[in-house]
Amino acid sequence: TNTVRFSSNAIIGGNSNGTVLFDGKMAEVIFYKQGLNNAQRVIVQNYLSAKYDIAIQDDKYNFGTFHGNDVAGIGRVGDDRHTAAMSSNILKISSASSLDDGDFALFGHDNADTAAWVTTETPNAGENIERIAREWRFDATNDVGSVTVSIDASNLPELNAGFTVYMLMLDVDGDFTSGVTYYPLSNTTGSIYEASGVTIPDQSYMSLAVVKPVIQFATTS
Repeated sequence: TNTVRFSSNAIIGGNSNGTVLFDGKMAEVIFYKQGLNNAQRVIVQNYLSAKYDIAIQDDKYNFGTFHGNDVAGIGRVGDDRHTAAMSSNILKISSASSLDDGDFALFGHDNADTAAWVTTETPNAGENIERIAREWRFDATNDVGSVTVSIDASNLPELNAGFTVYMLMLDVDGDFTSGVTYYPLSNTTGSIYEASGVTIPDQSYMSLAVVKPVIQFATTS
C-alpha cells in the first residue's frame, strides 16, 4: 500500500499521480544500473527462487533448502555472460577458465555465524586452525573450469594472535574435519585476499579458515 516515487512518471505501487495504489505486498524490489542480459536474469531468478522457496523452470541451484541465502553465481547464455559474483559481501568467484554456453556455477550459504572464529569441524581438533561457522554450497551446471576465489577480510572477524594465513576450504561431504582441500589466499589489495586456479567440485561445500603457521618435527633431533 506504500508508494515509492522516483519522478512524475515512475513509481512503484501505484499510478503516475499516486491515486491508484497497489493492494498487496511486495517481498522485494531490486534496482540495477543497467538492463540485465539473459545469463544475469537466470541467476537473479535462481537467487529469488532459493530465497523465497519458489519453484522455477530454469532451476540451476538445487540447495536452496539449507544453503539458500545470498545465492550468487556466474554463467553464460549464448553470448550473454556474467563473469563475477559475490555472496554476502564475503566470498567472490570470478575468472572462470571455461565459461561456455549453458555453463553456470551458483553458490549460497546456510546463514551460520560469521562474527567469530570457531574450531567446530576443523582438523586436529582446531589446533592451529580456526574457521567461520558459515558454509557455502556450490552447484555447477556443466563445467566452468577453474576460477579465482576472493574474500573481503573486512567482513570477517578480527584475527586471533598468531593466526595470519587465510585459507579456502573445500569439502565434498560437508564435514571439514577431514578430507578437505585447502587453497591459501594471498593479499592483493587492501582487505582482499584471493586464490587463482581453484577447481570447485560440483555439490561441494566451501568455508573460510585461518591458520597459525608453525614448524613441527617428527623427532626431537
